Amino acid sequence: MADNKNKGIPGFSPQEFAENITSQASEVIPPEFQPADKQFIAEVIKKFYFMAGDAIVQDPNAGLNADQASLICQFIGEWTFHKSIDLTRGGVDINLREQVLQKVAFTIFEIAKQAIKKGMSQEDLIPLVETHV
Repeated sequence: MADNKNKGIPGFSPQEFAENITSQASEVIPPEFQPADKQFIAEVIKKFYFMAGDAIVQDPNAGLNADQASLICQFIGEWTFHKSIDLTRGGVDINLREQVLQKVAFTIFEIAKQAIKKGMSQEDLIPLVETHV
């Protein structure tokens, strides 16, 4: 029987959105990257996006709507993509990349969630997240 305690956020599906952003990102990974690097980038984007979305959905105190939840996850997906590219180009060992990216994703998650809860506009939120990343 399904757990009915949490009905989620209407209009927000972490799994669906994670699949979508991963598909988009996979199309723009630099073609010169090795297959293992390409696979890592796609998988880590999907993983972090889904984890953030699921954490928002499961948090009874989040109080976020679908647009706000999507925005936070989109920030995480996009920055994970860009920093994955940087780490790959910088020659960082593939076994260390996820740890670095996890710190970036967590920072974005906390900063964006708190800023949205405080009523910060998206226009002001973007440079705030960028500064912290």
